[in-house]
Amino acid sequence: MTAGAPTVPRPLLDQLKTGGRMVVPLGGEDAPGAGPTLEDEQGIREESLGDCRFVKLIGRHGWER
Repeated sequence: MTAGAPTVPRPLLDQLKTGGRMVVPLGGEDAPGAGPTLEDEQGIREESLGDCRFVKLIGRHGWER
């Protein structure tokens, strides 16, 4: 994904096949990386790859204007 979002947009997760990978810059302007590796009850794993900055994703699944 080429825009930062507060969370991973659900419509994109719904398109991801088992074993697929998605790289999404997450967090606010001053937020550090996502932190430790996490896995939810659906088997979706989040792992911090380090800090980065991207333009904000605007809209229903991103940041408000």
